[in-house]
Amino acid sequence: MTCLLVCSRRGRFVWVVLAVLAAGCAGPGMKPRAQLRPGATGANAPAQAPLPPVSVIDGNAWTPAIASVSQTVQQAALANGDVEVVRTADNRLLVRVEANAAMQRSDAALQARFSDFMESLVVALSSHPSVQVRVVGYGGASGKAFSSTRQPLAWARSVLRFMASRGVGAERLTARAGSPADPPLGGGSESAQSRRIEVLLSDPRG
Repeated sequence: MTCLLVCSRRGRFVWVVLAVLAAGCAGPGMKPRAQLRPGATGANAPAQAPLPPVSVIDGNAWTPAIASVSQTVQQAALANGDVEVVRTADNRLLVRVEANAAMQRSDAALQARFSDFMESLVVALSSHPSVQVRVVGYGGASGKAFSSTRQPLAWARSVLRFMASRGVGAERLTARAGSPADPPLGGGSESAQSRRIEVLLSDPRG
C-alpha cells in the first residue's frame, strides 16, 4: 500500500511517497493484509502422507497399474455379460469366459462380442507395460473330444495373436493349454469347469 504525506516548507509543497506495510496505513476498522510466506521447507514442511504398501504374494504385486487394468476390465465385463473377472489369492487378475461365448467353432477366431471386450483390455494394457498376460485354453473335464490339448491351445493362441496384432508386445504374452486336473482359480463357478478361455494378468515383482 502507498501513503502520501503533504508537508509545507518555505511556501512550497513537498510530496513524500513512502511505501509501507498495510498495517502502518490502515485506517480505523481496517485489517492489515496477510503477508505471503514462502513455501515451508525442512522441519517446517507439512508431513506427507506415506504411500500405502503394495501387496506382493508369490511374486505378484497388486500395483496401481494392475488395479487400473482391473477397473477397466470389470466395466467391460459388465457390458459383455459372458465374462467373469476375479482377483485371485496370489494377486493376479483372472478373466474367464466359456469357449462357446469366446471363440467361433469354424476357425477358432474370436466371437464379435468377446472381440469387443478384448479391445477394451488391450487399450488398458497399452498404458501399463509392466502387466504381463498369460492366456490358457481348457478343453473341459471329460469326453474324448475335450481331452486333447490341440483345440484349447488353438484358442489360447488365437487370443494371443489378437492382442499382439493390436500392439501388445510379444515379450508380455504367453499361451498354453490347461489340464483338466488344474484346480480352478478364483472359485468353483460353473464356467470354471467348462471348456473355457482364461486370461491371467499379473504385475510380477521378484
